[in-house]
Amino acid sequence: MFPNLTRKMASFFIANGIIPKEEHDVYAYSFEILLATLLNFIGIFIIMLVTKTFCETVFFLSAFLPLRMLVGGYHAKNHIRCFLLLMAIFIGFIFLVKYFPHIYIGVAVFVC
Repeated sequence: MFPNLTRKMASFFIANGIIPKEEHDVYAYSFEILLATLLNFIGIFIIMLVTKTFCETVFFLSAFLPLRMLVGGYHAKNHIRCFLLLMAIFIGFIFLVKYFPHIYIGVAVFVC
């Protein structure tokens, strides 16, 4: 998603003597993962602000992030697809929590 930008970022750090030249590819990949993760959080934050669902978002992230790190699961072919899938899952979760009767969902209702 950001290969040109992340290569330039790694080259900038090499030019300033912050990282060794041999580790250019490792840092470029690390910056790509960092930017993709930041984009995911920014997308979720924007949706949270628009839908005014702070408590639901905290609940979603507190359940989703550990599962994503520990269990694994589907891996999209690129960062854009991963981002779009995460946004679809989050919007689906918000829709489910806001518009389905809580008795059918089977989760506790948080009062903020």
